[in-house]
Amino acid sequence: MISLNADDGMHGNGELVSETIQRANAFCATKGGHADVLNSQSSGVQMWTPQDTQVTFRCADDGTPAAAPAVSKP
Repeated sequence: MISLNADDGMHGNGELVSETIQRANAFCATKGGHADVLNSQSSGVQMWTPQDTQVTFRCADDGTPAAAPAVSKP
């Protein structure tokens, strides 16, 4: 699982989720694979409250197709 937060209010939730998935892919690439996203959660409102995002993933071999992620919002 990887988590990111943004206190500055300048990032949209989609942008944070995307950056979190990129970090998961970078981590898995060091092991010769890609991130297979199992779940993602976002909370907070841009320009109003701190935003948090969590992505749960597993590293899969590059020959394994990625599963469709389950996205949930509060």
